[in-house]
Amino acid sequence: MITIESAQLDMSDFNQPQCPIQMPNELGIFGTTNLTHLTIKVIGVGNTGCNLLDNLATQHLEGVELIAANTDARALERCVVSKKLLLGSDGLSAGANVDVGRRAACDSREKIVEALKGAHLVFIVASLGAGTGTGAGPVIAKTANELGMFTIGLAIYPFRFEGRCCSNADAGIPVWEKELSSLIVLSNDQLAELCDEHMPMIDVFGVMNQLCCDAIRGAVEILCFPSLVNMSICQVGAAIAGEGTMSSGCACGPNRARIATERALSLQLSKGLLAADARSVLLIITAAHGLSPKEVNHVVSEARISVAPNSRSFTCTAYDDTLGDSIRVSVLAVR
Repeated sequence: MITIESAQLDMSDFNQPQCPIQMPNELGIFGTTNLTHLTIKVIGVGNTGCNLLDNLATQHLEGVELIAANTDARALERCVVSKKLLLGSDGLSAGANVDVGRRAACDSREKIVEALKGAHLVFIVASLGAGTGTGAGPVIAKTANELGMFTIGLAIYPFRFEGRCCSNADAGIPVWEKELSSLIVLSNDQLAELCDEHMPMIDVFGVMNQLCCDAIRGAVEILCFPSLVNMSICQVGAAIAGEGTMSSGCACGPNRARIATERALSLQLSKGLLAADARSVLLIITAAHGLSPKEVNHVVSEARISVAPNSRSFTCTAYDDTLGDSIRVSVLAVR
């Protein structure tokens, strides 16, 4: 935790997480002593995952390789990213059949290994409930773990009205969580409740896509961007291990730190998980080089009010001059 007194940073209470000691991918990441360049790959699984990659590709995030994976050959062809992975052999969609998605990924394991080769950190992005995302996602995660990679799942929980998809999602979450280093779940219903009731559904999906992109961007910023208060991949892993949720807020102007933090904390996007219930909270503060200690203090103070008193809080900053006068605050809460 960062404590600021008289505009000076006091690092004595900075709560830096220790390296996990029982993680299956320790040898590949946490045991690495000569890592000079972190390779991050994002795999979009199924239609939703591939759609999100299309959005992420327009944001020109440096240092990240995008990979589209799908059982549906026609949908995969429409994806704009250059690296594509057809799961299974018939090119037909798995629909809502999770077993079909799982078998397709298992049959394509060699292709998955080849696509993952060289990565240190792998994001696996998909919609829970659909056959490809729910079924193939854990297979890809398990393969990455066996290769010694740190894995973060970013899963979108379906709307209540989607019926069977919700049942598939509920059954799929424990399977996903078992194979991942960390699982972030965002709920379509929770987001819809925060949006204007007259907002078209396609725009709600657009907002969710952007939030997922922000989650990935936040991790990339703290691991790859220059910063004053930073965290290693080891420390990030210790902070976010488990199931959690993520939100972010952006603001500019004289009260930008407070407003951005309030916006981030007001977005409770996980089914059944609030920041106040989290055992671990990671704050990511991104701004141009004009970020001041007083603004960092505002972010930490605002967040401290909203989280449980006994939760572990970690704070890091990243510099991004493209933000101009804006500041972005991302909150990752883990139960």
